[in-house]
Amino acid sequence: MRAALADLRDSSWGWLEANRDAFLLRPGEPAATRGPRLKAYAELMIFVTAALRRGAATPAVERLAAFARGALDAFDWESQLMRDPHFVVALLTVVELLEATGADASRFRALVERALELRVAESLALTPYRRVEIERLLVRSRFTAPDPEAFARGVRTALALLAAPPPLWSTRDVYALTHVVFYVCDDGARDAQAVLGAREVARVTWLVRTFARIAFADAHLDLLAELLMCARFLGIDDGALAAAAVARARAARDAQGGIPGDPAYGPFFGTYHTTLVWAFAALVLGERLAEAAA
Repeated sequence: MRAALADLRDSSWGWLEANRDAFLLRPGEPAATRGPRLKAYAELMIFVTAALRRGAATPAVERLAAFARGALDAFDWESQLMRDPHFVVALLTVVELLEATGADASRFRALVERALELRVAESLALTPYRRVEIERLLVRSRFTAPDPEAFARGVRTALALLAAPPPLWSTRDVYALTHVVFYVCDDGARDAQAVLGAREVARVTWLVRTFARIAFADAHLDLLAELLMCARFLGIDDGALAAAAVARARAARDAQGGIPGDPAYGPFFGTYHTTLVWAFAALVLGERLAEAAA
């Protein structure tokens, strides 16, 4: 399993590095792909920063961090923020990347401060789990003071919308669940019971375990990677499912090492996110094996 995870980790990060230029905007790019490419670039920063924050600075991760940092001047961040106030989340992601790499983030911190002065974050029409996301980012980057009770209320509001029985859940609902777990557990740095009660954590744990099995049965590799990360953060130990999932992800790789998701989105947009979540999941699952062997 350790060798399989290392192979999956290296091939996934390798694909991301080989295709790194596809994360950048292209001159004269139509609006139909401009937004998705900006989103892809922001998601690359999110997972690279998450890897750096947990000490997983492999050569490929470090090179991608340098690439993402070096490409910042290709974007007009302030005008993008004025065009779309939701872009404050991308700015917070930039701040985290720069600070994780020891770079000067003052220029981008000033843009976030300006957005906060204009009450941008408060005026956004966000779903509850996205509201929890931005609150976590603001606290983690020291723009606002921690308010554990308010954070817990936000998490419970998000979970209340996911109270339906699993057969009634949409795929979007399951993704909302994974994101709530990421925020509650702070990507594995925090015990879920520091935010929620034992019964609430037990229900979330059962849901993650249940939907992970469903995602495996449905061969939904993108969602499966996110659920396996959630399982790790919640302390779920299902080595058999993890091993079978890793084997399936490795078998699904294309000639470049990418893991295709939805082919309807094309060779890059249909591959990058699934490859990105497996690149990070391989790091997270590898940590579990290293801890067990210690």
